[in-house]
Amino acid sequence: MKRVDVVYALIYDDTTSKILTVGNRRENESKWSLPGGARNVERH
Repeated sequence: MKRVDVVYALIYDDTTSKILTVGNRRENESKWSLPGGARNVERH
């Protein structure tokens, strides 16, 4: 089984009541998501 560590952050600005999102561009589409992502971890 392959281990993958995943972390996302919810960044909220109280003064503007906004949440930070990031644009993810793919070959055929674009999507918005929270900042963060996955990292593959090699076993030793």
